Amino acid sequence: MADSYGKVVAVINISEHTEIHVKAGAEFKGVQYVDIRKFVKSEKYTGYTKDGIMIPKEHLKEIVNALAKILG
Repeated sequence: MADSYGKVVAVINISEHTEIHVKAGAEFKGVQYVDIRKFVKSEKYTGYTKDGIMIPKEHLKEIVNALAKILG
């Protein structure tokens, strides 16, 4: 799935009605981001919520290194 906010590169299933989508290639004010956003499916609403974070591409290496430390 691709849109103006980037292309979904990973989907993490949290529950039957909730997923986390990781999108690459998002751009805002000329800065590229990775967008990690909650996606819900319900009778009332299906789509992205405001819950999430946009990480500037320039900081990805720091994030990956921090996660690697957590994983050991």
